Amino acid sequence: DWPEFNEKLIDNKLEKEMSSAMELASVIHALRKQAGVKVRIPLKKLSYKGSIELPKDIEKIVLDEVNVYSISYEGKNEQDNYSVIGDTTEKNQDIKAGEARDIIRKIQGERKLLGTKLNEKVNAVLESWPVEFEEEIKKKALINNLEKGKEFKVTKIQS
Repeated sequence: DWPEFNEKLIDNKLEKEMSSAMELASVIHALRKQAGVKVRIPLKKLSYKGSIELPKDIEKIVLDEVNVYSISYEGKNEQDNYSVIGDTTEKNQDIKAGEARDIIRKIQGERKLLGTKLNEKVNAVLESWPVEFEEEIKKKALINNLEKGKEFKVTKIQS
């Protein structure tokens, strides 16, 4: 037995926009893969051509999905698909933000191995980190004390 639905609530325009957003995200992911740029490393700016310009709220969903700071519509494509124009070299990458995300992910993995609670703070020793992201690293990885050292180490805070 399938649940009943109200056909009046179907929004064909929104469905078309979301389908287009998924197609655009797929093209951007393919561009990243071809260039060897991990999704964890934000790209600063890309442009796209396609059958329709996506509304800003739908573009925001795409930006979050593909980790790009800004995107602009450059007009219709000759075909009925999407194409992406943009630089995937290091000058269009936010390398330090990507490095900070890698550090956070690594610390979160260690937190899991240590069996820490979700709200339990830890101490961490790192060889280096992007200083401009120090507060974000400490906040997102729940770090009480972040120190520089030769070996990566995460420890529980002794009570």
